Amino acid sequence: MKPKQRHIDCFLEIVRQGTIAGAAEQLSVTQPAISRTLADLETILETRLMERSRSGISLTPSGETFLRYASASASALDRGVQQVA
Repeated sequence: MKPKQRHIDCFLEIVRQGTIAGAAEQLSVTQPAISRTLADLETILETRLMERSRSGISLTPSGETFLRYASASASALDRGVQQVA
C-alpha cells in the first residue's frame, strides 16, 4: 500500500503546526482523526516518523527524510495544478 495524499497533507500540516492539535484545527478535523492518519502513514511506511510529547512533536530521522520528499511532492503537485489551471 502506498501513502495517499491525505496522509502526506496530514504529515506536512503536523510539521507546520508543531502539534497534532494545531494540525487538527488547521485541517478542520478531530485530533483522533489526525492521530489515526499519522498512525496509518507510519504503518504503511513501517517506521515511526514523529515522537509525540506534551510540548509537541519532533521528527525522527525517518521523519526528516520523509519530510524532504513529502514537501517536494506537495510542491510539485501544486505547480502542476497551477500549470493546468
